Amino acid sequence: MIQINHFIQVKGTTEVGKTIVITRCFLKFLEKARLKSLRFLEGGDFVALIELNGKIIAFISGGNERNSKLAEENYKILCEMYQGEIGICVFATRTQGNGVKFWQEIVKQNNKQEFDEVLEETWIDITVGNQEEISKKKREIVCRLQDNSKSLVNLVEKYL
Repeated sequence: MIQINHFIQVKGTTEVGKTIVITRCFLKFLEKARLKSLRFLEGGDFVALIELNGKIIAFISGGNERNSKLAEENYKILCEMYQGEIGICVFATRTQGNGVKFWQEIVKQNNKQEFDEVLEETWIDITVGNQEEISKKKREIVCRLQDNSKSLVNLVEKYL
């Protein structure tokens, strides 16, 4: 049985950068933390556990399905990887659907009413416009992903 103290949801539609933001945050913490466990999943996603200052932080980057199957599978992997107290769980979901409902149930099982923090990734359409406009949008996406990665690091640090 695992106990999770804090939940940080990274939500957004498909292909908006949720995995990139979570991966960058994970790598930033890995610079000063000890890797406890890592499992790579299909499509570049992963489940990882690190230990920092005696606290366990879980990262679950997969969350692109609207149904709860992927969320349930990732949570099961997390439970197989570690039994005990997890200080912070960072996970990806779509904006709505059964995957979000699944995580809301996990929150309730951990005696909480809602996610502690929510970071939302948004879509920028780079298929419309001339070449200059498309290039500008691409630069905007890179900046947004960097900023959101820093924001996620700050949210995790808040609960350390």
